Amino acid sequence: MFLPLCLAGKLGAGDVKAMGAVGAFLGPVGVLLAAIYTLLAGGIGAVVALVAWRSAAHGRAASAVRRQQLPYGLAIACGTLASIVLR
Repeated sequence: MFLPLCLAGKLGAGDVKAMGAVGAFLGPVGVLLAAIYTLLAGGIGAVVALVAWRSAAHGRAASAVRRQQLPYGLAIACGTLASIVLR
């Protein structure tokens, strides 16, 4: 499910493999729910990180904030956990 995002350069191959492992354990419906929750968790995490980075970089150039990367493993873990708990 995340392969197109990987090919576009938005996610790493490790993130795609992690979702593949989630799919192996949760099945097709479970991985679909996990992917939806993962995208939601990633969006929330990105907003929180952006606010934190902007406030931390107040005295620095804005280009330093744009180069930051957000590890997506935490969003995958939160989305998978939400899928398991809410299912």
